[in-house]
Amino acid sequence: VRRICELIKEKKLQVAWGCCNGRSDQLAKFDDEMWALLWETGCRTVLIGVESGSQKTLDIMNKDITVEQTVKVIETTAKFSIKVYCSFLVGIPWSNDQASCRESVKEEFAITLDFMDKLLGISPRLRIMFFVYLPYPSSDLFEKAASLGLTLPNSLEGWSTYLMAAEDARNIIQHQKWITREQMLATLMISSYIFFFLDPDSIGYVKERVKNPVLMLMGITAFYVFKAVCSFRWRRRWFGAPVDFY
Repeated sequence: VRRICELIKEKKLQVAWGCCNGRSDQLAKFDDEMWALLWETGCRTVLIGVESGSQKTLDIMNKDITVEQTVKVIETTAKFSIKVYCSFLVGIPWSNDQASCRESVKEEFAITLDFMDKLLGISPRLRIMFFVYLPYPSSDLFEKAASLGLTLPNSLEGWSTYLMAAEDARNIIQHQKWITREQMLATLMISSYIFFFLDPDSIGYVKERVKNPVLMLMGITAFYVFKAVCSFRWRRRWFGAPVDFY
């Protein structure tokens, strides 16, 4: 990474780049000098798979990272105004007992939301992406998921909807029987709706795409109304009655 940045600097390339993938354990080793070099040579965004705020969850997944490493990355990138996209998931198959598993998922869900809040307190420009755990055949936790009632597609078309995030909130296809439909809807709402409006950079998307002054005013007004609703939802952890989301 350092050599790539040095070459960009040597060639005097005026480029902005980002969404480069990294692991928390690797990025936590970068010192301030490295992050300063990344910013200087055009790095503006980084994507990391945080996965969970629960260390127990990370250990079961064999993720080989710690929540402390993620906190360090967010603290350091915030100093250099590098935006971090954090990918989370919830709903690993904790045990072969469905009732017990649902209780564990409920606890995992709450811990992860609190961890998101902690990271946002460090860097408000953080962008959260949230998914429901969905194992593929031959992956580590697949057999345990199958014992809990994981349903698999029986056609090529069916596999096209075998997704960690639903494409349509009104038509969620649920393969995991140990996760409630309400939890699935909440993860989608948090990821694609709440954190879009809570992201301070999102208003820029509206301003860039609307040129008509009247439509611009209407768009900005609507944006801040939805932002207030999303802020209320997030503070209260209220994801029910999603009429504004639909």
